[in-house]
Amino acid sequence: MISLLICMPDKKQESYIINHIKNVVAALGNDKLEIFHYDDIKNAGENLSSIDQMQAAVIDVTSDFGFELARRIRSRSAQTEIMIVADISISPIRYLNPKVKASALLLKPFEKEKTIAMLRSFIRQFVISKDTRQQEDYFYLKKRGEDVAISFYSILYFEARDKKLYINCGTREYVIYDSLDSVHRMLPDYFIKCHRSFLVNRRHIQDISFTEGSILLDNGESIPLSRAHKNMLREVLRNE
Repeated sequence: MISLLICMPDKKQESYIINHIKNVVAALGNDKLEIFHYDDIKNAGENLSSIDQMQAAVIDVTSDFGFELARRIRSRSAQTEIMIVADISISPIRYLNPKVKASALLLKPFEKEKTIAMLRSFIRQFVISKDTRQQEDYFYLKKRGEDVAISFYSILYFEARDKKLYINCGTREYVIYDSLDSVHRMLPDYFIKCHRSFLVNRRHIQDISFTEGSILLDNGESIPLSRAHKNMLREVLRNE
């Protein structure tokens, strides 16, 4: 499954790009394509955090909303491939910076041959390399018989509950049948056990109360910190 976000205010242009993307994906292999559409900043704010497996985005930056969306995506994921759609009125300084870090640029007005060539090059970056990406970038699971890749950054914590393991990504939660210790061995070292039932992503820790035995995450949620894991967490944070 290939997940792609597209944000273009001109729906005819959006349809034009989507049709070419579908043709390129079909020509490169048998991957299914899942497309997410965004039209305004409210829509993006409500739904962006739920797209944990998004691999690429095509964003028109001829509006301020486009730039803000590109920055939000980049802040959530270093792996997502971003194609910027612009015209000559937009200064390259605005999108050629670390806060966006675009991997491709498509200029308007579109010329069919150049557009197809650019989309082919862009899509090959994540379609062909998808199966060879290093395991540490994503956590893989199966959902309805299909492989789903969740970026480790988007995972807030793992919780063992009711003989299942819940993967909490803020607004979305996944369920797998595995043990906490077994999954811990597959995770990057910034995931740490803070309780017998919890593994927390240190990159999302906002504050820790050792006296109250709780960890505050950057989404406002609080998870427990057990007495048995306090000293280990102190040592880890001291060494960072």
